[in-house]
Amino acid sequence: MGAYILKRLLTIIPFAVLAVLLVFIVFESSWISDVQIAQNNSHLDYSDQARYEKINCNRRKELHLDWPVFYFSIASSAIPKGIQSICNNYERDLLETLCLRNGNTSGAQDFVALLTLKIKETNNNELDQIFRKNTTEEIEKAVSQFPVLNQAFLTYAMNDRFYRVLIPRVTFHFSENRFHVWLSGLVKLDFGKSTLDNQPIATKVNYALSNTLIFTIPAVFFIFLISVFVGLYLSIKNGKLSSLISNALYVIDAIPLIWLSIIFILLAAYLGMGYSTMSFGSDSLLGMVSRYSLPIFTLVLAAIPNVSKQIEQAILTVKNEPFVKTAIAKGLPEKSIFIKHILPNAALPIIILFFDYMAYAFGGAFVVELVFSINGIGMLMANSVLANDLPVISAIILYLILIKMTLTVLSDVVSYLINPSIKF
Repeated sequence: MGAYILKRLLTIIPFAVLAVLLVFIVFESSWISDVQIAQNNSHLDYSDQARYEKINCNRRKELHLDWPVFYFSIASSAIPKGIQSICNNYERDLLETLCLRNGNTSGAQDFVALLTLKIKETNNNELDQIFRKNTTEEIEKAVSQFPVLNQAFLTYAMNDRFYRVLIPRVTFHFSENRFHVWLSGLVKLDFGKSTLDNQPIATKVNYALSNTLIFTIPAVFFIFLISVFVGLYLSIKNGKLSSLISNALYVIDAIPLIWLSIIFILLAAYLGMGYSTMSFGSDSLLGMVSRYSLPIFTLVLAAIPNVSKQIEQAILTVKNEPFVKTAIAKGLPEKSIFIKHILPNAALPIIILFFDYMAYAFGGAFVVELVFSINGIGMLMANSVLANDLPVISAIILYLILIKMTLTVLSDVVSYLINPSIKF
């Protein structure tokens, strides 16, 4: 048992690592430099840009954006160490461009430092535009009217050391990197703060997840409670009632979940039930029932056709197995065959289906939350997407991945307990 669980966990670890890396990439892409707001608008004078740059520099230090991304980095030897500590994006990009053009790192640093100093001394926007030049020819033409800068640029250009560009440099950063900071926070369930309202992401996601679980767990329970009975009945009985139930299930299954949700809201309003999101303010038992009864009923009704038909198919598959036909040929009672032979063997796919549907329920919950205005994980995801709040989105994705992996392991463990003959 222990060896089997260990093997399953070892199988999941590579996928978990890949998921964490992908979420980190999404998280990293969310931090857009504030100073670009000023730098991308040429009508702003240097004082405005300097103000935005100061804000951006403080923000970069707060988020450790002046640190390298990973535990190690591979770059050209021409790129100076610590280039990430430069707050100004254009200044950093220009320095990197010049270093990669001819490998003269010291000459490029001297030129960029002198250019930055002259801009601060003169507040000259024409000098600032040099940072936006893409080629050495454009830069040389732009600085030609400034003798000091022109001399510094010529000194850089004449000392060609292109061979340094082709030599790679591997640098190990140990714990001083952004991935380590992010991973350390992840272990503590600290995902940082939302870019939308500066609130702790873990608090927002945990609150939304609790609201989602309140109605998805009862929904899954009722789905399988009803579906097991429906599937058993359809697999045993063959008659007009079975045919009627099957046809009804096909009709319900053809209705999209979002349509079903809207139909029930309109039906509740027509019948005078007065369903409203305003009823979500009460934490009493009656308030909870009023709050979640209709969303639960919607999820249950939408899922019963699919689940019950799969349960029916699982039972019918076992009934056609040779050992069942042998038991019938021996004259064993039909009830005894069904309880002792069919149900235990059909239980395994049903258990797997149960855990799979726990994960599927979150997908259905997204739609239900949007229609019924429930402040759950689906509503939070939708609002975060509209607000481009990528840190929250990445945290939600990671939560869902971890939930899916946990359910997969539980499914494997329960399956092994039911049938120890399962091999890895």
